Amino acid sequence: MGQDFKEYIELIIKLLTKRFDSIDNKLDRLSRIKDVMEGDELLDNQDVCLLLGITPRTLQRYKQFGLLPYEKIKGKSYYKKSDVMNALKRK
Repeated sequence: MGQDFKEYIELIIKLLTKRFDSIDNKLDRLSRIKDVMEGDELLDNQDVCLLLGITPRTLQRYKQFGLLPYEKIKGKSYYKKSDVMNALKRK
């Protein structure tokens, strides 16, 4: 019974390690995508809302009416920092 328990714990540790490695790889990829696009830093929805002092719903309206350009990358919206700064100046 002791050996079975030890093997069970080792299996759990291997599975957790594999899962953490997978999460780490995904975060690394997202970080690289988010950092730069055409020489401009990319911001996500949360970044833009904080920077402009708006709610997510207001940001959605800005997108809907074409007031703030954005790019879709793997289903997630990203905004060029220069575009956001221009919107901030207009606001």
